[in-house]
Amino acid sequence: MTLLGVAGAVLLWRAGHRVLLVGWAAAFVGGAILDQALKMAVHRSRPVYGAAYLQGNSFSFPSGHAMGSIIGYGMLLYMLRRVWPAGGWRRRVVDVAAALCILAIGFSRVLLGVHYPSDVLGGWAAGAAWMAVCIVGIGISLHRHADRSHPVTASVIDTADPSRTHVLAP
Repeated sequence: MTLLGVAGAVLLWRAGHRVLLVGWAAAFVGGAILDQALKMAVHRSRPVYGAAYLQGNSFSFPSGHAMGSIIGYGMLLYMLRRVWPAGGWRRRVVDVAAALCILAIGFSRVLLGVHYPSDVLGGWAAGAAWMAVCIVGIGISLHRHADRSHPVTASVIDTADPSRTHVLAP
C-alpha cells in the first residue's frame, strides 16, 4: 500500500490534480494514524497460533492490512473515476479486481491466524469510514475550488412571464 500511495501521489502531482493529491495523501496517512490509534485504544491481543507469522509485536484490532487494503484500493477506484471517467467492461474488471484483492487480503489475515475475523471486519469498517470522510472532503474542496475559479451567475425566473429570465451578476 505504501508503494501504491507514493505512486498515486506522484501521478496526481504530475497531472496537476492538487486537491485530489491532498485527499489521496490524507487517506493514506490518516488511515495509518487511525489504525495505530485504534490498536492503542483497544489493546486486543493477537491469536496465539498466528505468532509464527509475525515479526514484532502489535495489537490485533483492527487489522491494518484490511484497513489499508480498503483505503488503498477504494481510493484508487475513486481516483480512477475522477481522472478516467470511461465506463464499460474495463471499469467493471478494475472494480472486481480491487474487490477481490480486498477480500483476499482480509481472508488471508484470518487464514494465517494473525487476526480474528472481527479484527478484519473492524479494519474494513474503519477504513471505509475514513475513506468516506476523505472522499467527502475532496468533494467539498473541489466544489469550493470550482466556485472560486468560475463564479456562477444566479438567474431569477419572472413568475408573471416564465419565458423571461433575469440574470443576476455575482
